[in-house]
Amino acid sequence: MSGNENDIGKLAYSANVKELMEAPQACMNKRYWLSAAKLIYSGIDNLAWLSRQQSEPNVRRADFIEWVNQYLLPDSSLHCTADELYGARCGLLHANVAESDRTRMGAFRQICYSTGASDPKDAYKHIRQERYKYNVIVHIKDLCDAYLSGIKKFNSRLDQDPGFASVIYERSNKLFAEIP
Repeated sequence: MSGNENDIGKLAYSANVKELMEAPQACMNKRYWLSAAKLIYSGIDNLAWLSRQQSEPNVRRADFIEWVNQYLLPDSSLHCTADELYGARCGLLHANVAESDRTRMGAFRQICYSTGASDPKDAYKHIRQERYKYNVIVHIKDLCDAYLSGIKKFNSRLDQDPGFASVIYERSNKLFAEIP
């Protein structure tokens, strides 16, 4: 790859990450909670696609989970797993519902969302007690905070690992971006 292509990839990456960070926050400010969550899950998909294994042409469930485990969950206030977030992503992006195939099968807890100024613990009073063990409450603000922190960790790795950065910027050449 020529230096020019890498520069374009870096510009495309920067433009995309700026939007990936600002769009969910804009939705949060307007109280479009589920749209914010959808943008977060879509953003994770995008970042997982960029950082997928060299041998994989497409992003896979495992890539999403790996990105979440490496960047989003550590040091977050979330009490869910990467698999549970993936199930929530599937339900929300594909059908605008909380459940997914895997939560229906009982493989993972279903994520229920808390919004606004509410305490996530208060949301449990809206769930039948016998269903507690099948659900986990995630406040969308906590999800957004963990996501933004995850992107910062990802960017920090780009700054510290030139080989990783080169792969990411090369792949970023394919991203839609407004390049000045």
